[in-house]
Amino acid sequence: MGYFDRFNNKGIPFMENRDKADMRDICGKPLHIEDFGFIKNDEGDYGVIIVKEDKDNFYFCNQVITEMLHQVEADDMKDELPKQVIKFELATSKNNREYFRFEFAQDNIPF
Repeated sequence: MGYFDRFNNKGIPFMENRDKADMRDICGKPLHIEDFGFIKNDEGDYGVIIVKEDKDNFYFCNQVITEMLHQVEADDMKDELPKQVIKFELATSKNNREYFRFEFAQDNIPF
C-alpha cells in the first residue's frame, strides 16, 4: 500500500469480505473484540469492530464504545483487548433514546 492509498476511504481492511451487521445481534453475549479501527465522517469518527465469535460481520459503534476504543488505543492496550470478555447491552437514556453500552467481565470470567 502506498502512502496516498490510506486517503481513499475504502474502509478498514478487516471490513473486506464481511457484511455490516446490527449491534443488536450481539447484545447480551460474551464476546471478544478481535480488532477495531475508526472511520471518519462529517461529525467526527466512529469505531468499527469485529468480534472473534462472528467471522462474517463487522459492527459500527456508537459514541460511548468509540470513546472506549480511542482510550484503549491511547493507552497502548489494543493487543490486550482481544483477551478481554465484553458484553454489549441496549439501554434507554432519560430522553427515551436507545444506545449501546458495554461491560467487561470481571477477572475475565464470562458473564
